[in-house]
Amino acid sequence: MYPAYPSHTLNRIQQAATTLSPYEHVVIYDIFHPEYYPCILKHLPLQGANYGGTISKGLRHYVRLKDAYGNTISPAFGKTQAKHLSTSPSKFTKFWREFGDTFGSDQMRDAWVRLFHATMKLRFTGKRGRTMLNATFGRLDLSRDGKDYFISPHTDTVMKVITTLFYLPVNGAHPELGTVVFKSKTSDADGGGGKTWNGKGDYLRDFDIIREGTFMPNTVFAFAPCTSSWHGVPLVTENLRRDTVQGFISMPTAQDKKKGKKKRDMVGGFIKANCTVS
Repeated sequence: MYPAYPSHTLNRIQQAATTLSPYEHVVIYDIFHPEYYPCILKHLPLQGANYGGTISKGLRHYVRLKDAYGNTISPAFGKTQAKHLSTSPSKFTKFWREFGDTFGSDQMRDAWVRLFHATMKLRFTGKRGRTMLNATFGRLDLSRDGKDYFISPHTDTVMKVITTLFYLPVNGAHPELGTVVFKSKTSDADGGGGKTWNGKGDYLRDFDIIREGTFMPNTVFAFAPCTSSWHGVPLVTENLRRDTVQGFISMPTAQDKKKGKKKRDMVGGFIKANCTVS
């Protein structure tokens, strides 16, 4: 990868300014170098590819680009999905491994942490807080959502420190499919542990839309989860591809997971803080 490509992304993060209300978030356009973004699109799997992992009742398909241990995408994916690639399996694997190593690096993590300092200083206080923040890692998933995909309002799990959603459409025909920023009409909060709206019917009965989606080419929406960081994705009503790279700067909890500990107890007391403006 040309050094100019990650430098461009770092500069875009460093030059950005977050919005503090109703919680700290940001939309950054042209997040990738203009020469690099077409390369990303070229290396997306074609329609019909089997991503391997699924969530949201099978409506989101994903393959891990980088995990908590620094592992990147396996060559097995490219080999098994060769007929659904625009490049050779080896070039596909090389590209996404390089992407995971570069955009999931500690340098990128640190840039995001500095950008969201207003929320970080509320959640990670003192020497112990700085130690935990330095121990966070960047996870990246290449994801594809399709028709009928929908995420109801939720605040994100306690393990997440910063969420970065890189939008990868070919054009800007459906900006409404970006993540929506909500504010609870009843000041509903999650107590620091994470919460999903469990109401019935129209969620707009309980939430105001503060920021519409920005599902545009070469754009990232990022935010710092807090006690009322309500967000979601509207229903995808058309048969289209909603391609993203989902990034999560998270706290290390893998060992505690094996011990069967509850999520709130895995993070050493660093539950989510109150939002910058609630």
